[in-house]
Amino acid sequence: MSEPRLTVLRAADRKPSRWKNGGGMTTEIAVSPEGASLESFDWRVSSATLEADGPFSLFPGVDRLCAILAGAVSLRVGDAKPVALDTTSPPFCFPGDVPTHAQVLHGPVNDLNVFVRRGCVTGSIERFEWSDELVLQTAPGIALLLARTAGITLTCGPAKVAGLMVDDVVRICTTSDATLKLNVRDVSIAFLARLGDLRPQ
Repeated sequence: MSEPRLTVLRAADRKPSRWKNGGGMTTEIAVSPEGASLESFDWRVSSATLEADGPFSLFPGVDRLCAILAGAVSLRVGDAKPVALDTTSPPFCFPGDVPTHAQVLHGPVNDLNVFVRRGCVTGSIERFEWSDELVLQTAPGIALLLARTAGITLTCGPAKVAGLMVDDVVRICTTSDATLKLNVRDVSIAFLARLGDLRPQ
């Protein structure tokens, strides 16, 4: 059994780029396979900034999860009733190939996005707010922890990362079930995205 691997992806090292449709700015956090394009990824995790109303980019064959990090937005997916989302809302899942329109309720809006190739990969996002210590269990695979407050220390087995800054991400790779311990001094917020491969190994 190999040891868990923790890789810190610093917020300061990321470079924003235009949305696929040019309507906003996005910052890629991680993608698989590494270096994959917007048309060829199995999964992609990014953050985005939305300052004005407009349509989301279309991603054929992809499902999306969206968690609001700052601001508030109303999303209308296809002909469905609009859904209002803010920083307290549970992550919202919707098909990336259905026309989706965003209305900014309180901006600018900053969100965390998980894109998964339908039928190939599963994805989830969870939001945690805690003080002192938080203990989480994760299955074999890849998880990404996004710190929304500074000073979080993450321990997974013998691996440890301390001194995370706001919007830093830790990529967690495990080959077996693992326990994550998150220690903080004050009330803190973090998001955990989990990715799972549906294809036979």
